[in-house]
Amino acid sequence: LTVSGVTVASKVYDATTDAEITSAGTLNGLVGSDKVSIVTGKAAFDDKNVGTAKTVTLTGFAISGDDAANYELNKQPSGVTADITAREVTIEDVTVKPTKVYDGTTAAEITSYGTLSANFDGENLAIVHGTAAYDDKDVGTDKDVSFVGFALTGAASANYTLAAQPAGVTADITVKEITIV
Repeated sequence: LTVSGVTVASKVYDATTDAEITSAGTLNGLVGSDKVSIVTGKAAFDDKNVGTAKTVTLTGFAISGDDAANYELNKQPSGVTADITAREVTIEDVTVKPTKVYDGTTAAEITSYGTLSANFDGENLAIVHGTAAYDDKDVGTDKDVSFVGFALTGAASANYTLAAQPAGVTADITVKEITIV
């Protein structure tokens, strides 16, 4: 007997080769109405990295049933592919200097470039530092600060995508004191 039509679910990158079988397929070569069924095995991607139409290796498939002793499984199913897509990460806890004295620019000073969420690869994924700017150059409190240029780098960066630039940070611009001479 052979097994055909096995399908495997695509997945979001999780740093493993684990694959989920969504259909155990069908048996080919049965005689008449013999009672033989598929014992579903295991599936694994050939590597853990992001890609499309990635080869999936199937192992441990077998047969069972009342008439299984009359048959043997010729080979493990093959030719199965699925995708691994990039995992979205965010940069959390980015901070800027809480207050700056008016200087006529929108530049904000970053004090912490933050950390990455959902990072399976530790030191193999890092943040490319971007820049920060106030929404305008004028004096005010709790002014929105926006960020640009943040990105991902490192050996594992192809397995991730940055969901968005950091956000949700505010800071103050205070008046510049001047003296009359």
